[in-house]
Amino acid sequence: MRSIAPTISRAEIIAVILLYPSQLRDCELAPGVNRDLARRVRNVNGITQHKQVLRNDIKLAAKLIHALDEKGDLWSSKPQEEGQSTELPAQNPILKNITDYLIEEVSAEEEELLGSGSGMEPEESAKEGNPTETTVERDDKLAKVLDRLLLYLRVVHSIDYYNTCEYPSEDEMPNRCGMIHVRGPIPPNRITNGEVQQWQKMIEERLSPLFSLKEILSEEEAGKMGRKDPEDEVEKFVSANTQELGKDKWLCPLSGKKFKGPEFVRKHILNKHGDKIEEVKKEVVFFNNFLMDAKRPSLPEMKLPLPTPGQGLLSPSMPFPPQGLQGPMGFGQPRPPLMGYGGGPPYPPNQYGGGRGNYDNFRGQGGYLGKPRNIRMSRGDPRNIIEYRDLDAPDDMDFF
Repeated sequence: MRSIAPTISRAEIIAVILLYPSQLRDCELAPGVNRDLARRVRNVNGITQHKQVLRNDIKLAAKLIHALDEKGDLWSSKPQEEGQSTELPAQNPILKNITDYLIEEVSAEEEELLGSGSGMEPEESAKEGNPTETTVERDDKLAKVLDRLLLYLRVVHSIDYYNTCEYPSEDEMPNRCGMIHVRGPIPPNRITNGEVQQWQKMIEERLSPLFSLKEILSEEEAGKMGRKDPEDEVEKFVSANTQELGKDKWLCPLSGKKFKGPEFVRKHILNKHGDKIEEVKKEVVFFNNFLMDAKRPSLPEMKLPLPTPGQGLLSPSMPFPPQGLQGPMGFGQPRPPLMGYGGGPPYPPNQYGGGRGNYDNFRGQGGYLGKPRNIRMSRGDPRNIIEYRDLDAPDDMDFF
């Protein structure tokens, strides 16, 4: 049903309907066509084939499986014995000996090449001239272990790992396990350590909401976000519907009756308009439940790009001024210089083609000294400028 949120299960709808003895059948002529998915398997960045990324994905996938299994009580958690190392719990058979693949085996030769054997930091080694780029190195053994974890997440918990999302109520959907994202082909170019770290950081940030086990915020957190008190909202409702007309004249806009004092209006609203009071309380309960839901729908956070140095100023390397200078002038901004009174033109010549408004190409002759006449040729355009001149017209200097 399109009008019902996907988080509401079918069993909940049936339970609400069965509370009433009689049901009315209704239908809506708005069929939904269930089309087959054109691309069931979709690729992600090929950097996921790198050994370092594979090992990090194994760690994150194992933690995610443990968190989701604990949330759904799929495996009985046994108390750990004394002296047992606090490693990843392996109640789930698929997590058995998973820690063996999280330890990176580095030889002494590799340590010397990476600079770790000499105790240098990565930044210092980069300053010494060591290459920061590397070729994507694939480990089939790690890939096989990771694929088993990702398949378990996709089938059991409806988690598409590489898409970092959960498909809720997938058992009620026409396409069950219809889509999955996999590792893409190995990139032909070399990758940098910064790209690897940036990819790992992005995956961890996107998977962080799936790790949160609490679905309801605490009272303190809800209070900071604006949790409402039902009694306070009722008082606000009563105050909003108590209007003073004059001396000893008060009006209740809900019924249109007049009273001698505000206390009588309050008593009237509480006794005669209990349904309105209940609506206010229901709205408060609805708002608080929505606010305390940790997985409530919200807009994604948009990260604005950092402004580049010198942004908003004209530079010789920029053939066109920034877009902000072409709009209306703001408060405190200097006016652009007028054409022909020192300096260059405020707007690029030949921007909108030849015409009456293009003074630089008026009758095919330049208007500024020190500038090449064929501007398009100077920018690398092999085409010549077509000049339209009236042979009977005098020279441009005669106009002045």
